[in-house]
Amino acid sequence: MSLPKTVLIIEDDRLIRKVLEIRLRQTLKGIRVISAVDGVDATQKIQSEKPDVILLDLVLPGKNGFDILADVQNDLKTGKMAVFILSNLSNSQDIDRAVKLGAKSYFIKSDTDMTRLSTELLKYFSLLH
Repeated sequence: MSLPKTVLIIEDDRLIRKVLEIRLRQTLKGIRVISAVDGVDATQKIQSEKPDVILLDLVLPGKNGFDILADVQNDLKTGKMAVFILSNLSNSQDIDRAVKLGAKSYFIKSDTDMTRLSTELLKYFSLLH
């Protein structure tokens, strides 16, 4: 029996984090959804939980999302994890930087609805089977 696939939401805003958790649990049936509240918590959960997908905010207390993304991509144990960015940072330099660091996709919070986000994650999970 294989373990369920896991999404780790890394988001410091409590309300956004809770909405993401609820909506992803509703739309990603059979996928385990966990969360981290800041950069330090995120680093610990990445190592202990080994998620398949990370949904990452870039502006975080403790350690920013760019550093977390770089750490994930540079570690042989975590380098295969897919990182999707969900951030308020919308300038092209931030988007380019995240993509160059290995982000699979970049979503701007104010321009992204949950249906689109869920669809992209479902597409990725279907590739894992």
